[in-house]
Amino acid sequence: MSAKTIERLDGIGPLAERYDVFLLDQFGVLHDGTRPYPGAVAALSALK
Repeated sequence: MSAKTIERLDGIGPLAERYDVFLLDQFGVLHDGTRPYPGAVAALSALK
């Protein structure tokens, strides 16, 4: 059995280049029910 390695990314941009679609569970991930978490809007914008 070979060892698996974890690739670290320097942001969401490199990940966004690999996929056409993202499925997100937004509640508790992107906002607290009232306001977006810091960086959430920028992260979603990077996925466009």
